[in-house]
Amino acid sequence: SSDAVCLIREWTRWLRGREAWRPRLRWPVSRPRMKVAVLAALIVGSGAAGVVATGKDSRSLSDKSDYYWYDHAQVSDTFWIFSGDHVKMFSADGLTTIKTLRGSDICPCAAGVTCKGRNKQCSFRDVVSDGKEFVFASEQRTVGEGGTDGEGGTIEIFSLTTGVHLGSVPTCDSPYHIDQVVHRDELWIYCWDPKVTDGRHGNIQILSTNVWAVKHSEVDLFGYNAQPSPSPAPTETPTPVSKFNFPGLAILDASIPNDAYATSLSSPFLYRINVHSREVTKAIPLNHTGCVGSYKASMSPLNKHAYLRCSFCCSCGITGDTGRACPGDDKTDVWGMPQKKVNVLTGPNAGRTNVDGFCGEECYGSKADIGVLEMDLINEVEVGFHAPKMTENKGAEPVTSPKGDLVFLKGNDGSYCDVLKPAGQGSKSTYVTSIKLDFTTVVRGDEEATSVATIDVGFIQDGTRDVAIFASTRDDFVKVVDLSKISQLGVEPPIKTLMLEKLTGNAYGDSGANHGGYKARKVVCGVGNSYCWVNSDKWDQLHVINVGKDVESAVVEYVVTNTPSSQMLYARNYFAPDGGGGNGGGG
Repeated sequence: SSDAVCLIREWTRWLRGREAWRPRLRWPVSRPRMKVAVLAALIVGSGAAGVVATGKDSRSLSDKSDYYWYDHAQVSDTFWIFSGDHVKMFSADGLTTIKTLRGSDICPCAAGVTCKGRNKQCSFRDVVSDGKEFVFASEQRTVGEGGTDGEGGTIEIFSLTTGVHLGSVPTCDSPYHIDQVVHRDELWIYCWDPKVTDGRHGNIQILSTNVWAVKHSEVDLFGYNAQPSPSPAPTETPTPVSKFNFPGLAILDASIPNDAYATSLSSPFLYRINVHSREVTKAIPLNHTGCVGSYKASMSPLNKHAYLRCSFCCSCGITGDTGRACPGDDKTDVWGMPQKKVNVLTGPNAGRTNVDGFCGEECYGSKADIGVLEMDLINEVEVGFHAPKMTENKGAEPVTSPKGDLVFLKGNDGSYCDVLKPAGQGSKSTYVTSIKLDFTTVVRGDEEATSVATIDVGFIQDGTRDVAIFASTRDDFVKVVDLSKISQLGVEPPIKTLMLEKLTGNAYGDSGANHGGYKARKVVCGVGNSYCWVNSDKWDQLHVINVGKDVESAVVEYVVTNTPSSQMLYARNYFAPDGGGGNGGGG
């Protein structure tokens, strides 16, 4: 256009007198022709845009990214459901399926392999979110019917903004539990079954959640060679006591920023780990009589105490501690362990030596079960021991509320759940009350007696509601408990029972069903809304519970059907302008 030509002429005149302007603008003097050419291209291009548009499509590539963000589904403040053939994102009230990803796109079969049956696609073990960018899922990839670990384990990464699958990061063969360490932007991966040829007996891998491509750091729990002092309680020589080399968890919290503490079912120590150097700096002995290791654990940041479920040794046989017949030579028990000669140090058979039995998970729920050990992590000493008060069975798994103000002992016996209140740092926690749950108790001797009857508990502690929901794999109801009323010794809080409607299939607890960890019910609650989800994977159903303003108003508001669910997660982007809310949050 004529206006453009005039502007170019003026610009050229100005460049000829650029010596006077150079000190102010600091432009190089060697490329005036380039400036003229670029400016001319910009001006002519903008002036002629209307003419060019009548020909070839002139949309720039940037339009693609514009509409990608404009059209993408908002997956914050949603419940994520993981199964072998899909990952789905639902609104908090369950009424809207926001996004669906095919399992075959996330976990394709290996080249040349036909995937069939239960091994056909993904095998998710655990899922977490960092609350700002990503969702992580540990996946033990399977190939072919009956084959496992065909391609090794991976960490599957999804966008918390769009729900898109972003990548697969190779990790150890069996990445089971994973822990998002928010204050360090790290993912701790607990490897339960490393290759025997590696010469390792257990390890933890650590992934930076900011830079996935960086090689994993690694902690080898059994690389620590110093002998603990004093020695642990006298038992058989510590050896791996489970079919896995390292079933264990790490305790990490911002209240103890420089250290992590790892449990190990195969060793009677709590391992202190320097989170910066990734080195085991101390093996703290678990000196409580009969405690030969630990696995499930929780921690309260209020007193900086850890609560550990001890593993121990027990005798097998109908009249023994387990109440189950010994499996016999070359056979294994419930958790895959063969019987061996053990010394029993706890329960009514304490003092029996060199008897047939087990050490570890096979003993859970037996007469020799002892309870939960409380450890002061600052002084690294035992401060107390807790066994369920209202039941004969003393087995329990500790769970700490999100605020750390209460500790719950989920019992193998599902009739009650004991509640502890953390005292001061260094002091034993106080027993508060026992919540009556009335879940079915499995008779000792049954294989299911090794699993906790109170399988899971979810919490809402948002300032308006202070609620817990307890679930059992063996019963088709949940208990909604008002935690705000737990303030005085012996006071049982208000409780409401909600039945889980069976829309399809047989009863969840029908005889002959496998109620191991892969079919166990789970409870996941939202934050900033009033919804908790309870899954029934055997039914392919999910029950959406709205707890309302208080326990009495809690209802099963909706049932999602035809949706398998091996894992569940509530995910929210707390760095979004509105805190990531707005997908069906209840009042």
